[in-house]
Amino acid sequence: MASIIDTALTCLQHTSSFLSIPREVRNAIYRRVLVLRHPLHLFQNNGSTVPGPLETFAPEKPARWLALLYVNRQVHAEASEVLYGLHHFRLADTAQNQAQLLRNFVNSIGPGNAGAVSHLSINFPAIERVVSVQGQPGRLGLALTGDGQSSLAILRENCPNLTILETLIYTHGSQSLLYTGGDSHDDLDDQSIREALAQVDVQLKIISSLRKIIVRFYSGLPAPSVVAAMQGFGWDVYRGDRAKLDTQDAGRTLQYLPWTTAQDWAVLAR
Repeated sequence: MASIIDTALTCLQHTSSFLSIPREVRNAIYRRVLVLRHPLHLFQNNGSTVPGPLETFAPEKPARWLALLYVNRQVHAEASEVLYGLHHFRLADTAQNQAQLLRNFVNSIGPGNAGAVSHLSINFPAIERVVSVQGQPGRLGLALTGDGQSSLAILRENCPNLTILETLIYTHGSQSLLYTGGDSHDDLDDQSIREALAQVDVQLKIISSLRKIIVRFYSGLPAPSVVAAMQGFGWDVYRGDRAKLDTQDAGRTLQYLPWTTAQDWAVLAR
């Protein structure tokens, strides 16, 4: 990869000649130089009062990986379209404040780059328990939180080319969708769960560009009714980064898979 980058930069010393190449050929060069095999992981350390800066890590990032972006304005625009349009961005929210993380991501890359993003992973939209469901006092159910609604609204308003959305479920945040013991799931009826998932599905379907919705369970025991309901909405349900789940798999112990396995993180410079 490094030699490819060096060759491309050498060619770009004569920028006018490079820009005379057909655009589809230039795009092929950008793809070869910029697109990594792994997702790009974004996270934000939350301080005691003010959240830290948004950080991005790219496993196996080669030296001078983003040098193409600094050649000139036209090459920057063309290369950025490839960089943001073909990468899989994975946002890791550990503070259950996903809307803020998404907002910071969109603001940091700018509206043009946000509009090019096509593949994104986020935590499953946050839900919460509610005591009164659809005018039925005392009935326990689930509903999207304000953060969950805001997260999906940010995607709808800022990512018009988003085609693949992966939602990740751990033992926090959306734990009511898991068989994790105690009263996390057992005191909820299947109808309440389907209604909550239907709320999520309605919001997702408003994002007209979406072609695939994926749910990944990374820990806990997914309820068979949850898997069936999700599949009924046309979502693909997976066991972590591995095989698809079906209703017969649900309820079996899932091995915890870390959100990333790279050993040597390298900071992605903007």
